Amino acid sequence: MSTSYHSQVHATARLRRAASLLLLSLLLFACRDSRQISAITTGAGDGESSAMQAENSSVQRDFDRLRRTFAHGATTLISPENVDVSRRAPVDRTFEAVAGECFSFIAVGETEEFDVDLVVTRPDGSVAVADRAPDHFPVISSWCAAAGGRFNLRLRARRGQGRALLGAYRIEADAGALLALRDRYFAGAAPLGPVNRHFLPSERDVRVPVALSAGRCYAVAAVGGEGTEDLDMYVFDPQGTEVTREIGTDATPVITRLCADATSVWSLRFNMYAGSGHFTWQLFEYPARSTP
Repeated sequence: MSTSYHSQVHATARLRRAASLLLLSLLLFACRDSRQISAITTGAGDGESSAMQAENSSVQRDFDRLRRTFAHGATTLISPENVDVSRRAPVDRTFEAVAGECFSFIAVGETEEFDVDLVVTRPDGSVAVADRAPDHFPVISSWCAAAGGRFNLRLRARRGQGRALLGAYRIEADAGALLALRDRYFAGAAPLGPVNRHFLPSERDVRVPVALSAGRCYAVAAVGGEGTEDLDMYVFDPQGTEVTREIGTDATPVITRLCADATSVWSLRFNMYAGSGHFTWQLFEYPARSTP
């Protein structure tokens, strides 16, 4: 881990493809059969109209799953919209960004045979970030603009053609750093609850409660802000016994897996070993099927 925010963001781009493939198996596999949808035609009869509605509902559910995972608590930049896309007719949306602003971009195609990509280009036309994994649900989970300007978001089809649901979200910089840690250390876990923010002077600590459910597994990530040098994290069970800790020499402690045998209140202790400043932390929950 590194205290550099930009290093965390770059880690997201390097590991995004692996996270996408994992999410396919964890989040969308259960809906696989329901997404075998016939092509949309003009002049559809009642039966075809019902199939179209079922398709739209399935795509919306998949989109909502990805939004909860990657854009939890974010503000809307581009409202989710159904668009027609093909290899020869990509969909472009422009947006303004200032240096340091962070975003999430999500799209879901109507069938698994529909391979679509998301690409963000800078004002000079160069590629800033992209998800070109061979799937129908491209996601750029956390990208931050290094410089301001007008950027372009392109959705394009590498295989097939049809409709897709496309949306974009503006996320807090701290939230982007937390998601970057998630993508690097425990991809597939979804944010649970809000991003929490605290201030600690040097050599001071704070203890906070967290409610865990029986049979579920969790992860915790924290990111120190300006002025922080060494932030440590400790986890205590309901009896007050220390279960695990992360006491490295940086300000981005991560607990990758924490499982509860019973529904109860645990506690986290954060200690500012060196430096002074604000830090943020968030609890993440693994999908039920990945719980051992």
